[in-house]
Amino acid sequence: MKTNIITRREEINVGREEWNQLLSGSETNTIFQTYEWVWTWWTAFGRTRSLFLVEVRDGDKLLALGPLMLDRFGRKRSLRFIGEDNSDYCDFIAGERKQVALIAIFDAIASWEGWDVIQLKNVPESSTTIASVREFCGRTGKHFLETEGISCPTLIIRGHEDHARRVSRKKTIRRRDNYLKKTGDLKVFHVETVEEAIRYFDLFVGQHIRRWSGTSSPSLFLKQGTRDFYRDLIEALLPRGLLLFTVLEYEGRPIAFHFGFDYGSKVLWYKPSFDPDYGRLSPGTVLLKYLIEYCVDQGRHELDFTIGDEPFKRKFANCVRKNGHFRIYNDCFGYSLEKAFQRLLSFRKFLS
Repeated sequence: MKTNIITRREEINVGREEWNQLLSGSETNTIFQTYEWVWTWWTAFGRTRSLFLVEVRDGDKLLALGPLMLDRFGRKRSLRFIGEDNSDYCDFIAGERKQVALIAIFDAIASWEGWDVIQLKNVPESSTTIASVREFCGRTGKHFLETEGISCPTLIIRGHEDHARRVSRKKTIRRRDNYLKKTGDLKVFHVETVEEAIRYFDLFVGQHIRRWSGTSSPSLFLKQGTRDFYRDLIEALLPRGLLLFTVLEYEGRPIAFHFGFDYGSKVLWYKPSFDPDYGRLSPGTVLLKYLIEYCVDQGRHELDFTIGDEPFKRKFANCVRKNGHFRIYNDCFGYSLEKAFQRLLSFRKFLS
């Protein structure tokens, strides 16, 4: 078994087919680990980070990948998953020999002294990576902190198709859907071509900016880099059938959008928007009704609402998973400092 740390993009010899083939047998297998997602994100945002891709092979066979990057926050050097800021699920990519491969990955990282903390964010609670983190820290004496996980509601559909249809036909949703149908021309469709997607994307961005204008959470699309990233995702994912870009159109005007993903057996909820001028008609909820029906009709196993515990998700979800967050420290000082900071935050929260 051989482990390589790759720090230059041109040194990577893992192509799309080999990468995604390994991913297909990985316990965490989502759009956020695909070759397309990782390198689209890196092209958009990687220029201010340093690549740190860990590759494990047994002869010519690829066993595991650690798609990491080195970020600097002041004097602190942090190893994180590539795309962490925009990825709702993160993990190492490995097949059936994951436990052995992760030992090799962590040992390779430990032997490289150019880091202060390893931050593993949004790791699914079902992942054996969590046990591997604890094993590595126990074996090497490294300290780690585990913060409270974040909820990931989902609507399990396989085996619960009747329930999913009932959820999509709630009285309040039917009433709004029927109103739109009776008072105008209502269309719901999934964009099929890159050219069409780019055209609707500009409308989606404008709508999203208006939707969040004047709130405490202004639109992420105010940043040019984010707009460019999403456009690149359209070109990387839509031709491969991985992007599900849905439009709810009323009287020829888009009043709601959803920019999500159709990957494997799941549809992933990612970035919705609606026209605030039509907010009283709940167009986003009406669009969600059609997404649920799409999942049932297309035989998808679930509609994953991903991270965040917003109230509307609870109305539709029938299962809640969690993601874990971990920090591994290379020295006791950094660990002690972070521990003291966490205690201070807890104390301030208690006082408030």
